[in-house]
Amino acid sequence: MEAVRKSEAIAMTQAKLLTYEEYLQRPYDGRRTEFIDGEIVELNPPRGRHTDIAMYLYRKLEGYFEDQGLLLVARVYAAQVQIPPSGGKIRGRVPDVFVCTTEQWEALQDQTAVFRVGNPPLMAIEVVSPGNAQVDIGAKRAEYADAGVQEYWIVNALEGYISVWTLGGRFYEEFGTFSADETVRSKVFPNLKLSVAQVFRARG
Repeated sequence: MEAVRKSEAIAMTQAKLLTYEEYLQRPYDGRRTEFIDGEIVELNPPRGRHTDIAMYLYRKLEGYFEDQGLLLVARVYAAQVQIPPSGGKIRGRVPDVFVCTTEQWEALQDQTAVFRVGNPPLMAIEVVSPGNAQVDIGAKRAEYADAGVQEYWIVNALEGYISVWTLGGRFYEEFGTFSADETVRSKVFPNLKLSVAQVFRARG
């Protein structure tokens, strides 16, 4: 009987596995989801401090691009990054904030909002959530590097730091970790001035 139950469980698991293309073709139902190894994973709705920080970074980046005359846009929770398949794993991640060229963003308006393999955004930012820290700090860092995202920020208000990682070959190298009243330094945007303390004091 136990063997039968295990067999049924395996069959049910296999039945619900999707290809990435099947996942993308499903009607949008308003939920924020990621695609993890054949399954749809619903993300908890961002709220409170998490949203305040993400929106603050969005506004600061958009202001910086306008001041510098850069043809770039920042967006919040707006598109998925397709991760190149590795070891049978197929994944699509949704950064809290991303930066891409205006040309990339305009192209996404006419199709599913996914940065396909070979066409990654320039930057991805994840605001660490309680209970999800290891995914943001470990798994996503490796996956965004595989996707070719040039710079990745881990914004960890739980421990009071922002770490910046830049792509060196196939892997990220730590560009710097900043806390308290320090200014975050970005390799991609060297003229960006952003205080860690201001980020963590963000409200709406």
